[in-house]
This record gives sequence, structure tokens and C-alpha cells, in this order.
Amino acid sequence: MAVGMDSPANCILYIRFSTKRQESGASRERQLEDCYAYAGRQGWTVTRVVEDLGRSAWSGHHLNGGNLGKLADEIRAGEIPQGTIILTEKLDRLSRMESRVTRRWMEDMTDAGVMFATVTPGKLHDRDTFGGSRLTDFLEILLGAKAANDYSENLSEKVTDGWEKKLKRQKTDLITRKVPGWITVTKDGDRVCNEHAATVVKIYQLAADGRGVRMIAKRLNDDKVPTWGRTATWDQSNVRFVLTSPAAEGDYLSGGANPGRVKNAGVFHPGYYERAVPADLVAKARAQLAGRKLTGGRETGKAVNLFSGLIVCDHCGARMYLRTLPNKTRVYQCSAANQRRGCPYNETFRYEPFEEAALDVVLTRALDDRHFRRPDDSLSLVHQVAAQQKAIADADLLAKNAYAIYLKHPDNQMAEDQFNELSAALKTAKAALGPLEDALAKARGWVSPAEHARRVMEIRDAIASPDKVIREAARLKVMDALKGVVAEVRCNAVDTQRGEPERTFALTLVGGMIGVKFDNNGMVIADYDLTKNLEVVTLPDGTAVDMAPGLRAGMLGGEQRLENALDAVLRRQEAAASSSSLTGARA
Repeated sequence: MAVGMDSPANCILYIRFSTKRQESGASRERQLEDCYAYAGRQGWTVTRVVEDLGRSAWSGHHLNGGNLGKLADEIRAGEIPQGTIILTEKLDRLSRMESRVTRRWMEDMTDAGVMFATVTPGKLHDRDTFGGSRLTDFLEILLGAKAANDYSENLSEKVTDGWEKKLKRQKTDLITRKVPGWITVTKDGDRVCNEHAATVVKIYQLAADGRGVRMIAKRLNDDKVPTWGRTATWDQSNVRFVLTSPAAEGDYLSGGANPGRVKNAGVFHPGYYERAVPADLVAKARAQLAGRKLTGGRETGKAVNLFSGLIVCDHCGARMYLRTLPNKTRVYQCSAANQRRGCPYNETFRYEPFEEAALDVVLTRALDDRHFRRPDDSLSLVHQVAAQQKAIADADLLAKNAYAIYLKHPDNQMAEDQFNELSAALKTAKAALGPLEDALAKARGWVSPAEHARRVMEIRDAIASPDKVIREAARLKVMDALKGVVAEVRCNAVDTQRGEPERTFALTLVGGMIGVKFDNNGMVIADYDLTKNLEVVTLPDGTAVDMAPGLRAGMLGGEQRLENALDAVLRRQEAAASSSSLTGARA
């Protein structure tokens, strides 16, 4: 629908471009300028800017590891106020994945109460866009931003009627009785999910959590999850089929299996099946599959290498890969040196001592509330808290009215009894709110500094748990957290800081603001922390100088992602210090 609202709204800007080359151009500045100007013309208040710089929308990486995916988690958790508008330059800034993925992801977000707006064209998409009342807007998303923009300019009433009939026919006509194992065809020809649909959702959830197809198949077999069809056990091929099948989203692809034998092969029929998997979960799972090289390949399911994608050779810049020696010792080695591609330093670096020592330094700074968030629980609790607050307001009003009546008729026993009854009801309603608010805070991951320190230690213990399920879940959580704060780890085979050449790991955080160097046995041999210099310094002449702006600009270069990461690390450090002081005081 055309943009225009009766009252001012809060607005979150979303900025994205795909390649590092665009980072040096004007893409970011243009998007920001256009979005700010557009929001100003509409009278919207910009409360936040979310950026995914250098992330492709074709693969869906921004929906998973990117900041848009994190914003979506906040929306699902009820942390973004309903009625908030997500404003972006064009629709393809949100996603260039297949149009049905974009549509269904937006549908899930609008169901949670937010709206989407685009500068070009000036459109506002809300829940009604996907409810059938605005077919033109629906087609714009279905067909893709550019094609839909050209299409909608010439869309006549006759064509609209034709599309309505076509969409209706696709949802009712049975094309084939050959359906995936999680779909059943009813007597009336409807295609509905059966008991195997829960297994499909489980596969997508495991993939979204970072597990590869091999590890998913092993988990399903270990849990004795039944297959369907002629295959007795799960393997990589049938897991991959589920993860790539359009039918998981409810779509049917004519001739997908045998395109040479089908006249109209490659034609999509959206909404042909009942959808088994939510759109956001599909996007996350498939983004993980597409990004396997960035997150550790086939071993990611086990999360063996917590620093996957972050550790490089200090001599040539090549990736350090993790290998296992015959004696079962795990070591890093330069991939270029191992493959004889120019790097002469083929020394190995011990993994276990480094992991143990590095986590002592990094873990408290890396794990924050979002890593303990339970979005599925929190959205329901948001509604319960709101309902209870309304009940309290209603009870308070009734009690005040009853008290006013009682003051006018102090001798009326009925008035006094009614006031006492309503006062008791108000007290009960207020008492019920506290536990709900506590449950919501925990579902959102909000706890005291002392409680956060305790749960970080629990995660630390869990990553070495003998229980495979607990260990994998904890290591995947830590892996995700490390990518938010660790800038890089550099392995030097001939470090001479202590005199004799030795092998060292140099770990830096958030744009180089914090750094620690370890030897090959995990001992700290040097460190620095520039965050301690982010304070006001008094010069000899008495002049007070704030060191923070200059130091931030010099180290972070004004990059918003690093600024946000640094602020988050500072908050966690302060919370950890507060927790330590409280513990010491109790002792």
C-alpha cells in the first residue's frame, strides 16, 4: 500500500551491500542518505540503524549470521515494539533469494507485528499485504522487486482477475499424487502435512544450528528417527534432499526430478503443499549450508574448531586448518605450507592448550544475553505480560471507583465489601505480574551480572561435557559468540619476543582494541587492553582530555559494526567486574 500513517512511527533503517569492493564506494552513504530523507518526509523517528556490509542476499548469509537475522530474532522475541517499520532502500536489500523465501520471511515478521517500507518504490508492507486483500502488493514480492515494479505500472484489472484465478487454481487442482514423504494427499485432493513433518522441521533446526548433513544424518539415526519410503536409514543424500526441497516451504516444482520427461519442467507452483517449515528457519538452515566453507566445513556439526574462519598464518595470511595427528593430538597447520603453495612455515600449533587459554580471555567478553535467548518462549510471555498489565489497570480502575462510592456511602456495607473484594483482586493481579516478568526476562536472556557469570561458567563446562548433545550445543553457541568479538588469530612459527624463536598465537578482539599472545603451551606471554584508555585524562596544565573519541576513530575507523561490538564488550567487562566485586563482598 502507499505509505502514509495517522501517527508518527518508530523506524529501523536496514543497510546492506554484497561485496567488499562496494565498501569503498558510495553504496552505504547513498542508502543511509536516502533512507533518512524518506523517513523524515514520512514523519517517522529513526531509532536504530542495522547494517550488513559485504553480505550477499543471494545466499541468505545476512538472514543467519548477519545483523538482519539477529534483528529478526529480536522481533520474534517480542523485543521490537509492534508497529515498528523496517525501512530499506529497495526490497532486494532484504533478500535476493527466491521470491517465495523473501515473501514468507516477511510474512512471519509482519505476523509478529512489524512492517516493511521501501524508498523505491514508496511502499509499506504489513500483515494485510500477505492476507490477500492487496493482491498487487503481494505480486510485487512474489515476482521480485524489479520485475514487480515494472509489472505493477501496467497491471490492469483484467490481469489482476486472471492472477486471482490462477493462484486459486494452483491451490485446489491436484497435479500429481506423487508427493514427498511428509505430505499426504486427502480424498479431496488436498496436500497436507503428516506425522513426518515434525522430522522435517527437526532437520532444518539442526542445520540452522550449524550441523552439516553428515552429522544430521548421524543424529537422526542415533535417535532412531524413522525414515519414509524405501530407505531404511538416514544418509547425506536424503537429508540434503529435505534441506533443498521446495516442498518444505509448500511449493511444487514441475519435473524437478526428471526435467527431460516433463513438458513444462521447472515451473513453480507456490502454495501447492501445506508448508512444513517456517520461512525464517528455512533461510537460516540454507544459509548455513551455503556457508559451510566459512564455518568449518564437515566438522562444523561437531564444532571441533571453535576458531574456524578466524585463524590465519602470520607469515602468508593463508587459513590455518585443524588436523589430527596419529597420536590423536589436534594441531593447526598453515594450509599453504601443507599444500606447498609458497609458505615455508609448515610447523604445527597445538589446539587444545590454545583453546583452553583463549577461552579464559574471551568467553566472558563474547557471550551476552542474546546467546541465552529463547524467542519461542518470550513472544508468548510478552503477550501474557501485556494482558496481565491490562488486567491490573482494569482492576485498579474498578477499585478506585468502588472506593469513591464507599467514601460517599461509608455506612453502606455492600459498598465496603465491594471495595475490599476489588482491592484483593488488584493485589492478586499485581502479584501475578512479577513471576511473568521474571520469566520474560529469563526467556530474553536478561539476568543479573552474578547469574550471567554463573551461566558462562556452565557453558564453559558444557563444551567439554561427555554428553555429545550437550557438548555440541554448547560449542556451537560459543562458536557463534566468538565470531562477534574475535578480529583474528595469527600463528607465528618464529616469534622472537622472548628471545629464542618459538610458536605463538596472537589473538586480537574488536578491531585490535584488545590483544593477547600465547605460546604453544597456552601460556600468556604478552597482552594489552586499549579499552582501559577510553577515559578522561588530566594533562599537567589541568586540561581534561577525553581519549575515547580519538582512540575509537583510530582503531575502529568509524565502522559501526566494530563500534557496536566494542560497546558490547565494555558492557560485559563491566558486568563481570561487578559480579566479581559482589562475590568478593559476600566472601
